[in-house]
Amino acid sequence: MSVPTFEQRRANIQTFDDLDNELRKAKLYMRRLKKNAKEADTLESKIEIQQNVKVAEGVLRKLRTRYFDIEDELTLHIQN
Repeated sequence: MSVPTFEQRRANIQTFDDLDNELRKAKLYMRRLKKNAKEADTLESKIEIQQNVKVAEGVLRKLRTRYFDIEDELTLHIQN
């Protein structure tokens, strides 16, 4: 299972609502992965899922960090 990257999520953002939706989806995705890790049957699958959790957390962190930069890009795009 591959985790959507920041670039993939950024490509889906065309409006301010899209930005909020992608942030919300990234957060829900990470929570779902954490839940799956807790419910994993084998140690091997749990480790794999936890690695995906780390990647998903990084994507979410980057979305949150770049939130205002993306808003500025959208504002400039709308003005032009």
